[in-house]
Amino acid sequence: MRILRFLALAGMFTMVLPLASLASTKNSTEQKKNISLLDTVELAGKTLSPGQYKVEWNGTGPMVHVKFLKNGKTVLTAPAEVAQLQQKAPYSAVVENTKKNGTKTLREIEWNNQREALIFGPQARSGHAHHTRASAS
Repeated sequence: MRILRFLALAGMFTMVLPLASLASTKNSTEQKKNISLLDTVELAGKTLSPGQYKVEWNGTGPMVHVKFLKNGKTVLTAPAEVAQLQQKAPYSAVVENTKKNGTKTLREIEWNNQREALIFGPQARSGHAHHTRASAS
């Protein structure tokens, strides 16, 4: 009788454990995306050189902390706003602002066929995105 109970309990755990693992993965709000910078840009008082970066953040926003990783190492962390565009971005884009002295600053990142964009700097607080954002209701 004890063996049957043990087997029944073990069978339940083997069925429930994978489902719990799947549920926790689905509820994860960690985002990881790749970008390519063609120019040297400033962000959060630091400089990002041209190259490939992995961009990571946790949460759905509106405000998040974004990590820029190069070769697996965090090179910069900056606050950003997660913006929802009214329509999907037609292509991936890194939007820059150019100051009068010629210095470029990172303003926004959009990904091809995605409605989600990251907005950096004063634009994040004012809600100005490159594309028209969806209004919250």
